[in-house]
Amino acid sequence: MNKTIFQLAYRQVKIHKSQYLFMCIFIFVMTLAFHTYIIGTQSYHQMHKVYNEKYYGSWYIKYNVQKVEFDLLKEEIADNQDIEYHFMYMLGQTDDGFDIGFGDEGFYDFCAITLKEGHFPLQDNEIVVSDDLSYKINDLVEVDLLGTKKMKVVGIVHNSQNLFCDIYTLPQDNYEEVIMYCDSLYDSPQNLVPFHDSYYIEENANVYGYNHNEAWNDFYTISANLGVFLQAGFLIAVSLIALTTTLLKRRVKEFALLRGIGMTTKQLFLMEMYEIALCSVLSILSATLLAPLLSYLIIYYISVSQECFIYVFSLATYLFYTFILFLSVLCFFIYPARKSSSQALNGTFDHAQFKYFDVRINQLKYLYKWRIAWREWKTHKKMNVLFIVLICLCSVPLLINQIIRGYKEEMIQPESYIYDCKNTYYFEVEGDINQLKQIEQLDFPEIDKYSYQNEAYESPSSSSSSSQMTKLNDELMKKAQIEGTYPQKENEVLVNEYANIAIGDTVKIENHNFYVTGIVQSYTIEGDRSNDYNSFDYQLINGEIFMTKEAFDKMFSSSYPVLCIWYDDFEERDQYLQMIEDNDIGGISIYDMGLKEFTRYNGSIEEIPLLVDNEMMIVGLTMFFILCYYLNKNYLINHQRDYMMMRIVGMTKREMLIKEVEKGFYSFVIINIMNITLILLVESYLQIVYIPIVEFLVMSFICLGICVVIYMMPLYVLWNDLMNIDNGGGLS
Repeated sequence: MNKTIFQLAYRQVKIHKSQYLFMCIFIFVMTLAFHTYIIGTQSYHQMHKVYNEKYYGSWYIKYNVQKVEFDLLKEEIADNQDIEYHFMYMLGQTDDGFDIGFGDEGFYDFCAITLKEGHFPLQDNEIVVSDDLSYKINDLVEVDLLGTKKMKVVGIVHNSQNLFCDIYTLPQDNYEEVIMYCDSLYDSPQNLVPFHDSYYIEENANVYGYNHNEAWNDFYTISANLGVFLQAGFLIAVSLIALTTTLLKRRVKEFALLRGIGMTTKQLFLMEMYEIALCSVLSILSATLLAPLLSYLIIYYISVSQECFIYVFSLATYLFYTFILFLSVLCFFIYPARKSSSQALNGTFDHAQFKYFDVRINQLKYLYKWRIAWREWKTHKKMNVLFIVLICLCSVPLLINQIIRGYKEEMIQPESYIYDCKNTYYFEVEGDINQLKQIEQLDFPEIDKYSYQNEAYESPSSSSSSSQMTKLNDELMKKAQIEGTYPQKENEVLVNEYANIAIGDTVKIENHNFYVTGIVQSYTIEGDRSNDYNSFDYQLINGEIFMTKEAFDKMFSSSYPVLCIWYDDFEERDQYLQMIEDNDIGGISIYDMGLKEFTRYNGSIEEIPLLVDNEMMIVGLTMFFILCYYLNKNYLINHQRDYMMMRIVGMTKREMLIKEVEKGFYSFVIINIMNITLILLVESYLQIVYIPIVEFLVMSFICLGICVVIYMMPLYVLWNDLMNIDNGGGLS
């Protein structure tokens, strides 16, 4: 019996091939797109990974490690075989601002620092420089940090990113800081590396890098594929159920006849499932065979720009997805097939359900067209609601994506506030000694001078790899607010209140101990309610530790001089700046201490991901548009007699087209209401406030156009066939 039913199903598919052709094309396109996307994304991911690791390094994230914590970190990480890591040791900066350091064995390959010319240092007086500098092979360079006057350039390297040193040397013992580069996240149980803040990770991650944790990558790949499968499966399910229901509804007389000659409901259901299975097998099989070739061509085209070709194809995984896809498609057909077979003897056309035909025929043409359109819309509300749901499935995610993206762009803009610091009405001028001497010769009423140097220190409660050590200027420090006593001996220092050092603590600088006698207090400016900040603290003079002149000169052989030029108001400040400019003193840096700009960034917005892929939603909207058009076209064919009746009672073609446009307008209004409601719910859930006016208007015009075309174009195209009375309702 099953063989007979199968043969009958095969013959029915051939008879109704024009109806099943659209379904086959739909399943074929969706299967082809899904398989091509899965293969293409995995291949592109591997290809892009190889390309990025070649030119930007294999590291994924970097951690700054203080020197005092480095030994403990090396002991802790030595037993960790799950990650690859390398260290870059920072020696400091030259007077010209060039970073100097060296890497461990394997660091240069790991971070894609390539040798362009020469060789790496072999002796203590040899260095390698970045190609961003103007040095050449065999040039002699003065580097004070290395304890020698002349260093020979023996090689030129290319840094893959602007994160590495400008000058590389042989390993040294006097490094200040260590930077650890890892190929995956490393969570230190000793909390040696404070990377737990997501903003910190984002700032220190390799923008071209990949996490090499295989378990995480497998989980991410499976999750991404599952997400694509669920999204695509949902779109296919809604579309196929609606499409199958429409196709089977057109054959209601045929199913009634089969039931009348003795076919049972189960046999009719089995025949319909056989028909659908034949179409599904043909479509899915052809798409499955074509997808590898199509994805191969796409990846080959992309490989031209990536300089490598990698094609990832797993036959077992591919067949598994194909099998799951086939089962899912069959499951989508069960509901319409079961409903159609069980209701085969319930009647024929649904035109008798039209409520607006209950009125007298001679009164129909006098009814207001909007009212007729609304009655017809309500009578077939299931189909119209389906149109609305399909369009909203794509329009709402697109709008929500724009809300999130627009909110991010709006919030990521820094909020800047400028404060008038009346206690520090001066500007700093920093440059070399000769430049500052020229400025001192100008006619400025009040000038103070101080020097500073960057150096590491240790204290009982805190430490720093590089902090500003400032030489005390007695006249300048008289204007400061000091808690405690002013240093009287060489081994006494002041600290600022942010250093987390208390009076009486001992600070160790270059193996010398200094006693803290006082704390330099900050000035406070009370904020206002307009900028959400209650107060702002600022210092009289920059610096973390303030040393006496004698101690400073003994500790440091060189320093950076700074002039402080005081003014009474901003007009006078502008005059002083103009004087410096008129004397053509270039190469100096000027910092105004009388005005402080405070900038706030909102880093938490990155935690809000986009809802779905915009590209997928655009493709879905296009497919739903075609599907809705096709469904409404079949609706007109199934209700040909109703439209013939409207024509008989006097409705013209123009009036019927206007009625269809009005039906589309009703759907458009409901779509907009749903869009607004869902957007408000999402914004309330995400706790964001952003009104996408432009995006909403654009989407509204798109939805309006879709609704007008869906309702009006089928009637315009089929008008002559619908009005052909000789068809007798048998239009195909």
